[in-house]
Amino acid sequence: MSRTSTNAYRACDLESRRSITSRRNDSRDPEPNRLRDSYPPVQRNVSLNNPLAYTHYMPNSISLFNDIVKQIPKFDGTPYKLDLFSIAVEEAVEQLPLYERRIMRALESKLVGKAERMAGRLASYRRASELLRDLRDKFVNKQVADKLALNLGNATQPVDVDARQFGSDVRSLYEDAIAAYSQAPDINAIEREAAIYSLQNSVTDSFLLGLSEPLQLQVRLKIPSV
Repeated sequence: MSRTSTNAYRACDLESRRSITSRRNDSRDPEPNRLRDSYPPVQRNVSLNNPLAYTHYMPNSISLFNDIVKQIPKFDGTPYKLDLFSIAVEEAVEQLPLYERRIMRALESKLVGKAERMAGRLASYRRASELLRDLRDKFVNKQVADKLALNLGNATQPVDVDARQFGSDVRSLYEDAIAAYSQAPDINAIEREAAIYSLQNSVTDSFLLGLSEPLQLQVRLKIPSV
């Protein structure tokens, strides 16, 4: 082989090595990795028709995300509303699992009234299930349920409240007590069933007994001799 052809071969080989080295260095460049890591993770599409396909479980637009969050009702600490709130949050996370933390941040405007203080603690939660657990511990525990049941048993109709409004108030107390006993995490199944059964059998008596004293007072006012 002549010196000229040998030099040409070496030059070609050197250029080839440089190309390989350049590609290796490019593969080690952290910038593409950072870009790759910024993409949302993907999940395997288990469709039998296309078992190798992958799909991003992402909303097509910000409006879709907002629509899903909009369906979550506000929670103000009222026991019977907690079940509806919990179901809506769980369904939102199920539909958009990759956006769970974003959904959590959106709940700040949903926690109002007695539950508003919990809004300031949202950043400390990693999962929606952790928040829902703490809400149950705080707003539907056995102590809360027992207090609601006691208030229901002692309910009396104020003089300036008509019977229809009083009936609505009694119903609200009853629904809250039932919801609290149903969801309370610190009540066993037997206690839960017994408490709910007792409420169901006593709610009408609570209403009627609550009516009696104000009615007697009105009778005395109208007929002093009675």
